[in-house]
Amino acid sequence: MGTWTTTGVSGTQSASGASVSGGAGQLLTISSDGIMTIDPTGSQPVQLSLEGQTYTVTQAGVGSGSVTTSGGQLTYKTAEGDSLSSTIAASDGTTIGTPAADEGFTASYTCTPGQTMTITENGVTYSFTSGNTTTQGPSPSASVTASPTPT
Repeated sequence: MGTWTTTGVSGTQSASGASVSGGAGQLLTISSDGIMTIDPTGSQPVQLSLEGQTYTVTQAGVGSGSVTTSGGQLTYKTAEGDSLSSTIAASDGTTIGTPAADEGFTASYTCTPGQTMTITENGVTYSFTSGNTTTQGPSPSASVTASPTPT
């Protein structure tokens, strides 16, 4: 529970083989009732490198939904009112496709309460640091369905 800030994103995407880096500064808040909010305001873009090309991923809006954990796995399900989207741009600034809506996911995670947390999905690890000393990771028993537009 609490507020976590990304210190970076790194790895190689399993499906595409793209190398991933950057992304520091995104806020992730997990409430005691199992609601997770993702706020990219002020975060650095994520860089993708694939076949000699570099792409930049930026996010806008706020992600919100429910989070549950079990056996080292974290599952996030988006809720009504989730407005988080991602845009990919080529190195010349050309936007590729249309902004992609936030999607739920299941990933492995580790947590040292009040210190650090990692979430790893498809070969990419999101590293977080705690926003305060009372912060802990998601409760292993958390299982709540988000109401519309959780805050």
